[in-house]
Amino acid sequence: MSRYIEKVEKINLPVIPTRGLVAFPSVPLSFEIEREISIAAVNAAKDSDMYILLLCQKSIDCDTPTPLDLYDVGTVCRIKQTHNAPGGITRVIAEGVCRAKALSFTAVGSCMYCDVMTKTVSLENCEDDVHAQALMREAITALETMMAFAPADSNDILLSAHSIKNPGQLADFIASSA
Repeated sequence: MSRYIEKVEKINLPVIPTRGLVAFPSVPLSFEIEREISIAAVNAAKDSDMYILLLCQKSIDCDTPTPLDLYDVGTVCRIKQTHNAPGGITRVIAEGVCRAKALSFTAVGSCMYCDVMTKTVSLENCEDDVHAQALMREAITALETMMAFAPADSNDILLSAHSIKNPGQLADFIASSA
């Protein structure tokens, strides 16, 4: 019998507003930042525990986003590496940790902070759950059908998908890869 475990906690994190970039839990991502608000958030994360909150902007045209310009659900990410490139651009490599809901925002200098409610969901012993296994096979079959129309390097995506044993992680991986 599989066991559903949910962990919820409230934390305060620096915010990076993203334009057209969506992060998913357990999925690594690489992106570039150059706005002062984003660089301040990365610096604040470096000074503490390397965790940030990525929130998507409602409009990619906004250069100075306020809390009203951001969606209220995002992803807590752990910064793995940063690199300062020429021209004031910083490349960030991070990995999604869990989903989060924004509760309230505060500004400290040029950095935006947010109190968030994080939610981590896990399913233990899902290898024994026939229903979960059937849903995972159905999702992989749909991914295989979709990847038949993609370039040749899509085989790597399929191999990775077949190796994932957790239904939630599989769903996040497919959403981020498709």
